[in-house]
Amino acid sequence: MKKLLIFLVLIVPFSCRKENSEKVNQDEIWTDYTLIYSGDLNSTYARVSFKHHDANGEGLVLSNKSEIKINNESPSFESTYRWYEKVYIGVQSSANFSYTNTDDKSFQNTVELAPSIQLPEIDSIFKDSTVALNWVGDAITANELIAFVLIDEALDAKLVLGSDTIGRDGVYLDKSKLALIASDSVTIHFERWLNQEVSGTSAGGQCVGHYISSKKKVKVVSVN
Repeated sequence: MKKLLIFLVLIVPFSCRKENSEKVNQDEIWTDYTLIYSGDLNSTYARVSFKHHDANGEGLVLSNKSEIKINNESPSFESTYRWYEKVYIGVQSSANFSYTNTDDKSFQNTVELAPSIQLPEIDSIFKDSTVALNWVGDAITANELIAFVLIDEALDAKLVLGSDTIGRDGVYLDKSKLALIASDSVTIHFERWLNQEVSGTSAGGQCVGHYISSKKKVKVVSVN
């Protein structure tokens, strides 16, 4: 079944309380393992964060009785975003995460990076017509989501058009949504997510590979 999502997203900051992981039931720790490549920075970020109960729970800091390793190395803790991280120059196709909790239970997860996705050769977008835009890269496969992201700095907002339809290799830019653009130029890029199975506690978690293409500024053109 085809799914097409079009919406405006306003960036809203959020915060959550952080707590030492030894103060909670270890089987209630939800874990997020993510491998992200940024085309603009030509860097890959292997990150893991811990939450109480689920993805919306309190952010947890591991106690000294717990251990997290990424590719057999100790990551740094980023207090601003409350995640553990290793940074690699260039494309890192996979990362191995090893987590041991205070009950001495260990969980091993390998996260594969989502396949490459890039913008085609493009320098303008026609505002008053529906446009088909194919990305450079593989078509969508199972457990993948692809999004076209348009940033209109004048509105301080994003126009996001996404699809998880298997076999699709492009998106349609609908003129009714493009009419909301206020600027003469915008920044665009593609993003691709690959969801994978996770080994974890009863609370669960997620393993996600995330590929972000290089961003490009293009003109917004009206035919009429």
